[in-house]
Amino acid sequence: MRRVVIVSSCLAVGLFLGACAPPEGGPGQPGEPSPTAPVPTPDPDPTDPGPTVPDGPPLSADGVRLDVDIAPWFEVPDAASGTVRDAVAVFSDTPEIRLDLVDASGRDRTVPPRSAWKVCGQDPAAGAFVAGGTVVTVTGLPPGQRCP
Repeated sequence: MRRVVIVSSCLAVGLFLGACAPPEGGPGQPGEPSPTAPVPTPDPDPTDPGPTVPDGPPLSADGVRLDVDIAPWFEVPDAASGTVRDAVAVFSDTPEIRLDLVDASGRDRTVPPRSAWKVCGQDPAAGAFVAGGTVVTVTGLPPGQRCP
């Protein structure tokens, strides 16, 4: 009985392994290239300018065009102390940065640009680097009022 069990177990294992083997002549046989092996590519012709886009510059060797605009950055001046008039004068030296004057009390009063209103703060802070066209908000209050 023990002999029958061993023989039948060996037979079952042999059939299982035979079913898992690749078919004759298929990929994976000795001497056959792997289906995932890299295919060699020819060296590029150095005189070939490569593909181009009808209305654009030549593409790179991999067919990708990268357009980059490099915009200048500007350092935000310090206008957080002094008067609104001083802040306007400081920012006049950097016309690429726009200035927005805001009432620090939140009462939505118009801040006169040539006034002696006290500057309470600015955003972005002095020393930050911003792109041209960025708006810097300077908050202020009339003389005699305390900044929040």
